[in-house]
Amino acid sequence: MDEKDWLSLVAVHSDAWLLAVAFYFGARFGFDKDSRRRLFQMINGLPTIFEVLTGTAKKQTKEKTPTAAVRATSQIQSLHDILRRSLQKLLLRKRRKSEGGETRRRGG
Repeated sequence: MDEKDWLSLVAVHSDAWLLAVAFYFGARFGFDKDSRRRLFQMINGLPTIFEVLTGTAKKQTKEKTPTAAVRATSQIQSLHDILRRSLQKLLLRKRRKSEGGETRRRGG
């Protein structure tokens, strides 16, 4: 297999894996409608690994401005905040569930 074809195949599989992980986290950690919409917009706002590798990514001529960098940073920060809040909710649920199970065992 040609090296370029192999790299393209790896890039496509990486894109699929990243999308699967994003949707898994969205479902697992109970993202609300706005969080899922924001995640979807962030994913669609960036080129895929395959597009970057093959050079077919849309050239963003005016996106090199400082506002674009600020926008990208804020998108990453908001995604980080969404994930952090979702993880905190999950940990709180697990803690409550385990505490509830311990009190039942002691009382019974």
